[in-house]
Amino acid sequence: MTGSISGRCGAILVALAVTVPLAATMTSSTAATPATTGQRSSVCDTRGPIAASALVDGVSGCSLVGRVVVSGSAAVVVPRAGYGVGADGVAGAGSSDAASLQVTNLDGVVRATVDGDAAPASRGLAARAAGACSAGQFKLASGRHPWGKVLSWRYHRPSEPKRYATGKALAHIRAGMTNMRTARNDCNRTSNLSARARYAGVSATGPGIRVKGSRITCGKLNSRNVVGWGALPNSLLGWTCYWWGGSGKMIAADMRLSTSAKVVTAIPGSCTQRYDLQSLATHEWGHAWGLGHVSNPNLTMHHFLPACSTAFRTLGLGDIKGMRQLY
Repeated sequence: MTGSISGRCGAILVALAVTVPLAATMTSSTAATPATTGQRSSVCDTRGPIAASALVDGVSGCSLVGRVVVSGSAAVVVPRAGYGVGADGVAGAGSSDAASLQVTNLDGVVRATVDGDAAPASRGLAARAAGACSAGQFKLASGRHPWGKVLSWRYHRPSEPKRYATGKALAHIRAGMTNMRTARNDCNRTSNLSARARYAGVSATGPGIRVKGSRITCGKLNSRNVVGWGALPNSLLGWTCYWWGGSGKMIAADMRLSTSAKVVTAIPGSCTQRYDLQSLATHEWGHAWGLGHVSNPNLTMHHFLPACSTAFRTLGLGDIKGMRQLY
């Protein structure tokens, strides 16, 4: 594995000039206009998916538990009272959809938050190491929600693409977990984090994430914490669903990695549109630990992953500061 400064310096950010939609436009007749804060809304009297834009000011006066809220490709199931759910993904070149969606059901009000920064203007990344170690930007996913216990997780081996050598993909996923949990970096920064994790073995059940067409849905709250594989739309490379409780602590997370042949465990010498699995896993574990997306392309938690680079296996200053804020 490479985590050296030279690896960072060689990273080239693929030119991206896309715009991430802040909210989906519902085409169904069930779409409703946003309600005033904490007021009953017309969504109470409809069935089917709810546009996140209809919940940004909060809706009360009816139970929306179990209803699906959508924004772009992202969809989540409204959790029971006292809980919140979030969905975040990372994209490769050619994607226009890496937005985040969070929905809370607190104090009788269901509220949605959508966050999707546009990609930066096209430019080369000639020295990612220097930029990463001076970029202090970080964002917590829907507020501060650290794990209050050990993050015990399992791996759904049956969904793993057969092209990987036995144990190779899992080794990189586990390394990605360690990278984020320990804030591995090239910035000469010590971590001393309290984040704790345990690999609990193979799971017979896949992650609670469903994909149909261009929509990715985080299912109902479960406590399995499974990493698995499957197709993802819109050039997305990874997707993580996470849940927190009324205590503010993170309590569950599921992850789905793309089965695309573009996701590799070793970058080939002649590389075009290949994405490092360990860098991808490091980013997605950031979401599971409670980090959100940032707009600075030098940081591991940027919402687009550069092709043909292993540099993002290590964290930048902002990524480290975010983990320190949580742990």
